Amino acid sequence: MEKEHPHILIVPDSFKDTATSVEVTESIVEAIHDNYPAAQTTGIPMADGGEGSLVALHAALGGEWHSLLVQDPLGRPLEAKYLLVGKTAYVELAEASGLQLLTPEDRSAKDTSTLGTGLLMSHALSHGAEHIVLCIGGSATNDGGTGIAHALGWRFMHSNGADFIPTGKSLSEITDFSWTGDKKPSITVLCDVNNPFTGPNGAVHIYGPQKGADREDLAMLERGMQHLGRLVQEKCGIDLDGIPGAGAAGGVGGGMRSFFDATLISGIDYLIDALDLANRCAEADVIITGEGKIDAQSGKGKLISGIVQMAAKHKKPVIALCGALEIDQHDIEALGLAAAFSIQQRVSDWDDAVKDTKQNIRLTTHQIVNLLRL
Repeated sequence: MEKEHPHILIVPDSFKDTATSVEVTESIVEAIHDNYPAAQTTGIPMADGGEGSLVALHAALGGEWHSLLVQDPLGRPLEAKYLLVGKTAYVELAEASGLQLLTPEDRSAKDTSTLGTGLLMSHALSHGAEHIVLCIGGSATNDGGTGIAHALGWRFMHSNGADFIPTGKSLSEITDFSWTGDKKPSITVLCDVNNPFTGPNGAVHIYGPQKGADREDLAMLERGMQHLGRLVQEKCGIDLDGIPGAGAAGGVGGGMRSFFDATLISGIDYLIDALDLANRCAEADVIITGEGKIDAQSGKGKLISGIVQMAAKHKKPVIALCGALEIDQHDIEALGLAAAFSIQQRVSDWDDAVKDTKQNIRLTTHQIVNLLRL
């Protein structure tokens, strides 16, 4: 690198289940300072509308935290929080309905609900919020957002004639739904992916397996989503398969659009604006980002794709770190990255990989810094 004191902008997401975005940022910054003291660094923990978004937004916007007892994805008591900034409430779906709240053994896309997130939103509306920004990444659910909708005033009719709160396995049992509240809330949804509601690239087939769904579950869940989509088409006149992001968070994107006429926008674009990253990018010489896994989904609304697009406007190179690198060199270049590195130093089991994450981030950053100093 030609400059004597290069400016490196560090803007990583979390490494899911292993390190928060704050921990990843700190590890990268520490490694740069250890191995390249002349370099200037600006570290900003990031998110793309998924888990970690509230932390990033609070750092940029301030605001007040509100905590309350709600339900986790399986209906168990859980204390969760949201952020209130003026009259806007920022709610992170992962707080009450997130995959990280469940052990691998407990994950079950057919049995989980977003009701807990809806309870957070209801509380915010009753405590002065006039608009909700819902960050929907990192979900453990596949209920099409019906749990949230129920908490805010929608009622769903079961085929047996009773009101009920649907889960993934019972979406096919919905015969009707109706609004029982007063004024519907104003909601903006931050999506971290742009998947459609159903189909081979939809909510179920792309994300169902990581939420505990086996092959039989996937077929059943897809039938439920198709059924809900048909009901929405009949009652609301909305084709959810034609809306990018409708499949985000197990169909929460589509549910919020259907039940509340919510606006769906790119989470990473929103965060880039809120954290003034474009101006920070313009001042940097190189950008280091990262997330737990870089794969075919990384170019579909995820953090890295947003960072690369922003950097391209300023002609700045982007280097990415990850735990699992599941694309080849052609795809790395197609994504717009100058380089991508897996932090894994050796073959190890999951427990060792988790334990060594921060150390491996530092070691990999040291190697990147050595290249930058050439």
